Amino acid sequence: MISSCGTTGGHNLTEVESGELKKYYALALQGNVKKALTPLKKKQDLNKDFNLDEMDLMVKYQDRFIKKIKPQLKVEDPFVIEVIDAYQAYWNEVLTKELSEREGFYFLFKNLNRILKPLKKEILVYNDKNLNKLTEVIKVEVKKRGYFGLYGITRPHLELMIWKKQKKKTYKVKLHDGVQKVKVVLMDDFESLGWAAYATFGKSFTGGWATKEKLFCVKPAYKLKSEAYKVSYLKHEARHFADYKLFPKLKQPELEYRAKLTELIYADKTLYDLIEKFKTQGENTRVSPHAFANYHVYNNLKAYLSKDPQFVSVLKSNKKSIKKASVVLLEKSGKSYK
Repeated sequence: MISSCGTTGGHNLTEVESGELKKYYALALQGNVKKALTPLKKKQDLNKDFNLDEMDLMVKYQDRFIKKIKPQLKVEDPFVIEVIDAYQAYWNEVLTKELSEREGFYFLFKNLNRILKPLKKEILVYNDKNLNKLTEVIKVEVKKRGYFGLYGITRPHLELMIWKKQKKKTYKVKLHDGVQKVKVVLMDDFESLGWAAYATFGKSFTGGWATKEKLFCVKPAYKLKSEAYKVSYLKHEARHFADYKLFPKLKQPELEYRAKLTELIYADKTLYDLIEKFKTQGENTRVSPHAFANYHVYNNLKAYLSKDPQFVSVLKSNKKSIKKASVVLLEKSGKSYK
C-alpha cells in the first residue's frame, strides 16, 4: 500500500446555500465528483432553474473536469508548475472515475518520471514502493526551489499540498483526560491545497494534520482566535496527538471518530453546526475515514440520546446532554481499543 501522509485534520466546509450544492460538496469530499454532480444534473433534467451559485458551480465543473482547463497558478518556478500540473491531471482522472485508483497511481507515476527525466532522477520500474520513492525525490526537488510540501495519501486519493511560508508555535491544549502540549506549524501562502480543494473549487480543504512530533495547520482555513481553530483544529488534532501514544495501532477512521467526539465536548457556538455537518457528510465506509467517523459519531450520539423518553432529535437536544454523551462515547471507545 502507499504510505499515508497522516492527514487527519478534516475538511473545512464553508456555508453553502442549496441542498444540491451541499450534496455536491459533501460527496466531492468522498472523492467522486461525477457522483457529487448527480443532484444538480437531476435538477437540470427536470428543467428546474439553477440559482446563481449552482450555475457558477456547473460552469466551474465543466471547465475543470470536462474541458480540463488548468487553474491559474501564482508560482513561477517551471518545475513546481509541472509537479502541480501532474497531480491535477491525476486528480481529474480519479475524481471523475475515468481511471481507477490503481490506474491513477500508474498515471501519476509516468508523469512524475517525465518531469524528473531531464534531471536523470527517474525511477523506471513501477510499484507502490517506487511510487513512494519517486514522490520523495519530487519532495526534495520542490524543497530546493523554496517550497514546502505534503505528499502521500489523503484517502481515497494521492495528495499534494505545496506552500511557501511557515512558522512554529507551541500550545498547551486541554482535553477531557489531560493536558496535551503540542507544537504547531502554521503554514501559509499555498500553491496547492490538495485534492479536496481541487474537487470543491477551493470551497473545502484539509485544515491540518498530525505527525508523531507536531501538528500542521493550514492557516487559510482558520481565524486563529475562532472556536473553529481552538476546537475543530487544536483540540481535534491534540486528540490525535494523544491517541498516537495511547493507541499506537489505531486506524485513521477510529482516530477521526475520537477527534470528532472531542470537538463536540468543547464546541459551544459551533456545536449544532458540527452535528449538522456530521449528519450530512457521513457515510458508513472506511474508504473515507472522515465520512466514516461523521456517520458513527452522529448515529452513536443519536442512539445514546434517544434513551431519554423526551428525546426528539440530536439537533434539538440541549448542549449539556450532547457533551455528556460525547464524553461517554469517547471513553467507551477508549476501553474498546485496549
